[in-house]
Amino acid sequence: MNATATERRIWIAVLSDYNAGRLTGEWVTVDGKDADELHAEADRILKTAHDPYAEEYAIFDHEGFGRLIEEYTPLADVAALAAQMDAAPDEAAFLAWLSYHGSADLPDDVSDYAERFGEEYAGQYPDAADYAEEYADMTGALENVPDEIKFYIDWEKYADHVLRNYGYHFENAGSPSYGVYVFTPAR
Repeated sequence: MNATATERRIWIAVLSDYNAGRLTGEWVTVDGKDADELHAEADRILKTAHDPYAEEYAIFDHEGFGRLIEEYTPLADVAALAAQMDAAPDEAAFLAWLSYHGSADLPDDVSDYAERFGEEYAGQYPDAADYAEEYADMTGALENVPDEIKFYIDWEKYADHVLRNYGYHFENAGSPSYGVYVFTPAR
């Protein structure tokens, strides 16, 4: 797991106990587990139910996944998502990217998330204006602009233009003091 990661875990609950007014379940660490191991954990929790015939579980809570896990997210997807998060070069940026897209705008196969993230993630910058200046340099937009004129460019205004037309950004960690993540959507 990379340095910015937090422990990823899910709270698996027994549905028949819940429907009978009891809360039976427990937190399960997801990190390093595959789908079979998570299913084994769910089966173990089902065996602790007050209802001897309990066979259904749900995810009632989660940590370390942003807003990506829902009550009936398949455990195979939970395990695959955790693996994708581990593979991401910057987990916090990966979560921001996933939150921006939401499940409707992402590939059906969770194992494709890291590849698409890699295609779209431009990096972390102190602010959007720094990205805009780098973008202008990368695209050759400044090639014929004399240095004494470059000083007068409003990089914040240009950043707004660049990000509206060629990308998008997120405030990192909810605070501008940490910089911004910049993404350039695949076209």
